[in-house]
Amino acid sequence: MENVNKVTKRQVAVATVASVFGWSLDLFDLFLILYVAPTVGALFFPSKIPTLSLASVFASFAISVLIRPLGSAIFGTYADNRGRKKAMVIAVVGVGVSTSLLGILPTYNHVGVVAPILFLLLRLLQGTFVGGVTASTHTIGTETVEPKWRGLMSGLITGGASIGALLASVILYIVSSVFPGEAFNVWGWRFMFFSGLLSSVFGLILFRVLEESPVWIEMKKKEKTQDKDKPKKTPLRTIFSGQFARIMLINIMIVAGASTQYYLTSGYLPSFLSLINHVPKTVAGKILTIVSIIVVVFPVLVGHLSKFIGRKKLSCLQQL
Repeated sequence: MENVNKVTKRQVAVATVASVFGWSLDLFDLFLILYVAPTVGALFFPSKIPTLSLASVFASFAISVLIRPLGSAIFGTYADNRGRKKAMVIAVVGVGVSTSLLGILPTYNHVGVVAPILFLLLRLLQGTFVGGVTASTHTIGTETVEPKWRGLMSGLITGGASIGALLASVILYIVSSVFPGEAFNVWGWRFMFFSGLLSSVFGLILFRVLEESPVWIEMKKKEKTQDKDKPKKTPLRTIFSGQFARIMLINIMIVAGASTQYYLTSGYLPSFLSLINHVPKTVAGKILTIVSIIVVVFPVLVGHLSKFIGRKKLSCLQQL
């Protein structure tokens, strides 16, 4: 870990911005579908019962979330072999492109059942790339700072999810103002997805300014000095065997529980405002913006607090 102590302030700053906003922009792309769920449900999964159409959209969201571990495994392995930076850039650009492609899809009225199939395929692709962003942003951020600051860095990155929700709320407010009423159902939802290209632009900027993780560089140097004839385990096999297996299973359960609670509330809120309370999209955008601002702060405080009371105790308290 000697290289971590030699990292410049600029490198830490760039890695922090890259990790926080890389993660936030990719969650922004994921939140877009939740904010236009009622419209997308009617266009791609038409039904005489609006609730069924909405349920289909939420099912597609669940599918994209469930595919994320596969994306994390693929890009995590790639990051171990080829570098965190390369994995992060590819994943961030991939999410933006796959999200924007949703905006050019024909609807059910134009191509029938082909429309929802294409929609689901792009959602699977998007979820895979989002999993890749998870694997790279959290890694390069925490590996660039000293161990004593890793709790704070993790909190900043986690708070990035709410920044993504905040940005999606702002885009919803702007687009619904430009395309009010029925115009939103015709063109507005498409421009919501087109805004996903922000992630791709950010990824290309990262390619130019982001430096590789010092921990990864040190790891590769050590590998060159090791016996090449010695059998080498794959990254996946390593973390799910021996001393790491128990830690991995515990972490999976913690993240699964926390994510379920988060998406059940944050994911359902936009539809609750729109369908149940019939709140106009511009007003809903304002409400979601305020909620997102509040939620941004909490993970940062908790992450920094873990420095003083420990990760284990804090994780147990949060689950309660």
